Amino acid sequence: MSTTLPEVAICGMALRVPGGIRDPEAFWNALVGGRDLRGPIPPERYSSEGYKDDRGKRGAIKTQVGYFLDEDLGCLDTSFFSMGRKEVERCDPQQRQLLEVAREAFESPGEAEFPRQEHRVLRRYI
Repeated sequence: MSTTLPEVAICGMALRVPGGIRDPEAFWNALVGGRDLRGPIPPERYSSEGYKDDRGKRGAIKTQVGYFLDEDLGCLDTSFFSMGRKEVERCDPQQRQLLEVAREAFESPGEAEFPRQEHRVLRRYI
C-alpha cells in the first residue's frame, strides 16, 4: 500500500532566539558553533538580587542566568500593521512580537502579498 503525500516546500522562516538572534542563518551559526545563548537576568524582568541563594534559604533562586529575548516588546510600528496606538497598547507584548515575526516569515521568501491565484495554496505554521 503506497500513499502519495502532497509536496511541501519550506519557503520562509523567521524567529527570535536568546542571544540577540533574529534570523535563521545566525541561529544556525550559533548551533554549529556550540554557542551558549544564556545571559544574566535582565533587570527589567525582575531584580534577582533579593533571591540569591547565599545561605540556601527558602525561596532563593539558584541561578542568576537564563535564556531571555533581548527585544523591547513595547515597540511596534503601528502604521505597518494598520493598528491604532490604543489597540497596540492593549495587545499582549507576545502578540505584538508574533505579528512582526509572522510578517518576516512572509517576507523571507518574497511572498509578502497573498497569492492571487485560486489554485495556489500558501500556509504558515507558527
